[in-house]
Amino acid sequence: AQFHYLIAERNGPRDLSGVSDESFISTGLAGEYTADAIARGESQNLTVHEKLRIVEDSDLFKVQLEGWMRLLVPGVRIITQSYPEINRVRLSIEKANAPVAPLLPTNTGFGISYVLPVVVSGLLAPPGSMLIVENPEAHLHPAAQSAIGQFLACVASAGVQVVVETHSENVINGVRLAAISGLVRSEDVALLFFSSIEGDTQPHMDQISIDALAELSAWPAGFFDQQSKDLAKLVAARRARRAKVQAG
Repeated sequence: AQFHYLIAERNGPRDLSGVSDESFISTGLAGEYTADAIARGESQNLTVHEKLRIVEDSDLFKVQLEGWMRLLVPGVRIITQSYPEINRVRLSIEKANAPVAPLLPTNTGFGISYVLPVVVSGLLAPPGSMLIVENPEAHLHPAAQSAIGQFLACVASAGVQVVVETHSENVINGVRLAAISGLVRSEDVALLFFSSIEGDTQPHMDQISIDALAELSAWPAGFFDQQSKDLAKLVAARRARRAKVQAG
């Protein structure tokens, strides 16, 4: 079975990228072969699993890739140009209907370079394969983090075993939205929360499930509760300041 693994420290923007020598199409450990994977997927007219078709009128990989990426970067188009004589591929980004020339990756933010191999690998991974992604939320704003969580849930629903390491509440909530929307079965989702306990040499693990209403079975201390803690502190600080102003 195929094995796709993307580390947290993925490649930033590059003008030219290398060509993979894997027996299957791969974006590489750090996303270094993403441009090559896109070019090969497009040239071979590859299709994607029906669970991953966000654009209704086509099942082609390239069409669906741009469809998913537009949830993250509205209006984006992805262009590749191969240079077989030097084993390199150039990737360009443009906005649909924008009166500007396509931008090289070095003229775009890190968010696109970091998330593009995640989406490409998810679309290309066949049923029965495994996809491991570290920190898919890196360099993404909250709405895009939620969208990538929903995307990875859809990849899992297409028969790929997906393992995600994340520190983002938004990614988790994206998975929960996918579950309650029927994009992935709630019983197919499992959360493992790792924490350290003073005196223990091994991390403590809490296993958390999601029910049919996308509710979590447990909320361990420190598990995405910082927002409520900060809001409580803000309310208390505001009350203290108002009282000080009124007293003065």
